[in-house]
Amino acid sequence: EMLARGKRRQRALDLAARFQDPADASAKSDRRASPHSPRPSIHKARRESLEALAKVLAEKRDIVSDYDTRHDAKEEDLRVIVSRAASSEQTLLSLSDNMQFQKLTQEQKSELLIELAGASALRDVRLDGLGLNAINAEALAQLVGSNRSLTSLSVERNALAESALLRLASSVSGHPSLTSLSAGHQRTTLSRAATSALIDAMESAPELTQLRLGTVLDKTMLKRLEGLTLTKREAARLRRRQQIGDSARDSSGGDQSAARPSRFAVKAFDWAVEAGRIAADEQFELGSGSAEAPTVSSIVSRENASAIGSTSRSARSSEDRSGVYVVTADPLWPRATEAERLLVVEAFATNTTVHTVEMVNALVNDRLAAAWGEVLGVNSSLTALNLESNSITGVGMEALAAGIRRNGVLRELKLANQHLTFSQRSEEVHAGNFNKGV
Repeated sequence: EMLARGKRRQRALDLAARFQDPADASAKSDRRASPHSPRPSIHKARRESLEALAKVLAEKRDIVSDYDTRHDAKEEDLRVIVSRAASSEQTLLSLSDNMQFQKLTQEQKSELLIELAGASALRDVRLDGLGLNAINAEALAQLVGSNRSLTSLSVERNALAESALLRLASSVSGHPSLTSLSAGHQRTTLSRAATSALIDAMESAPELTQLRLGTVLDKTMLKRLEGLTLTKREAARLRRRQQIGDSARDSSGGDQSAARPSRFAVKAFDWAVEAGRIAADEQFELGSGSAEAPTVSSIVSRENASAIGSTSRSARSSEDRSGVYVVTADPLWPRATEAERLLVVEAFATNTTVHTVEMVNALVNDRLAAAWGEVLGVNSSLTALNLESNSITGVGMEALAAGIRRNGVLRELKLANQHLTFSQRSEEVHAGNFNKGV
């Protein structure tokens, strides 16, 4: 923009020189030729140039018309860029701080965003500092929702308020390929509701490992975001190991005996079948696994035993491994939907063989905590339940307490280090349950 301004000023000065009075030009030439003549000040020279430019522009109306036409052509350039991105195999589009886009009305901005929604080849879209607000929320959500191959979106430094961010979160939720979302540094501070919705969307999007929200003032939300980010990145790391193992097997010519099996295999998993096995007291595939084929869960849990706690170590060293169910640090668990996780938890209501369950930092929220409360009210075999480092509030705590009142076998319940705070009432309710021997 500065370069364009300089060129326009130089062009105006050149035009002024062309139409300048010859007498004035010769007088100035004489002054420059005389070494003893005083040099005019910079301000005086600038004023003379502006006066000459104003005189030329007043007399030459065709020059003004030509300038306006060229300026309109710049606006056309933006639309050409958007049209080309929407109709070609272009994968990156960066309109951040684009002055032409900023000058558009909000309705015109929405039209361009809707046009970009049809660009199926785009993978990385950057829309920072464009003055987007609630009027553009629906178009922005359409851009995200219609492109199922989008991997990165940045909408920082705009004017997206709570309603717009909630709409954006709903479009990101469950997105199959999005890995990075940047929505921080809006003109207004992100509300707790908007922050929570975006974190929920990150939790439900299987590939989303990076969520930039700028400065998160709410410590509870910040802690939850950091914990979820670590969990998702660990799952992504294990998936990359799996891909490397697959590539190695392919390069060996498909000889399965020659290829070394990966201990970190991440595969598609049927959680409904797993829940059915748990409910029917059959051998489940995850959790403790079998002694012959250690699972990802048990391996990663052993590697991170110091972070998980003494309960995890003692459970894995137990001889009766069939009675322990562990999803802590399992890469498949974050990829499951909340409905699938709910199926697994509810399956323990009829299970009579599992005595220990560990779901540390396993995306357990109030809904799953309420399900555990119902399970504890009817289960007769579970003696230890570890739900540390999750997102259970006072609502979930009270639901767990209600289940404990009807339970006669549970001896150990771990709930420390929740990412969300809970009320004093829920603490008092749980403290009362220690009289029952928990």
